[in-house]
Amino acid sequence: MKAALTPAISGSGWFTDTCHQSRASCKLSTKRRSFEQWLDQGTLEGSPLGQLIVVSNRVSVPERSAGPRAGGLEVAVNAALKERPGTWFGWSGKIATLGTIATQTVIQNHITFITIDLSREDHQEYYRGFANRVLWPIFHYRIDLAEFSRRDLSGYLRVNDNFARHLDKVLGPDDLVWVHDYHLMPLAKALRERGRKNRIGFFLHNRFCIS
Repeated sequence: MKAALTPAISGSGWFTDTCHQSRASCKLSTKRRSFEQWLDQGTLEGSPLGQLIVVSNRVSVPERSAGPRAGGLEVAVNAALKERPGTWFGWSGKIATLGTIATQTVIQNHITFITIDLSREDHQEYYRGFANRVLWPIFHYRIDLAEFSRRDLSGYLRVNDNFARHLDKVLGPDDLVWVHDYHLMPLAKALRERGRKNRIGFFLHNRFCIS
């Protein structure tokens, strides 16, 4: 029996989920429960509830011609946004040339999907560099594979700041912000530096060592 700990930067400490399931289904159920517990806590504490704003590295924008998909994050986000208004914000998955970086907005089934492109430099430094060559190995106990460079760190911070800048344009004062995973750890700080006082939650999919 293992305990999965999910950190929340919302003043509530830690959510603990005891898993008896497979690793994949455990992650999915933990995401769902963490969403629900965090939202319920906001209601119990008497804070007015605005939209739920989910921010992740990638956003799965639905396509009308595509069938249902079963990605863990997508299933959890859609379940959380099913009965309350909300927005899913993040990278479009597209690499744009300089001068053609775009922001797209799609509204479907009462969910707003907002995506932004990354420049080739941002993709190389933020995603392929710091996130994949430093954070991924460290969080998966492969420190021997980590390759740190100040340039990649700079790109990682730059993209998080850019996410915060775009998010600041659509964020309401009572909205709840849910940040997903290690790609976006600096995002809360970037929003606070812009004067945002919203409740901000953070979900890290990796289990922390508690022994």
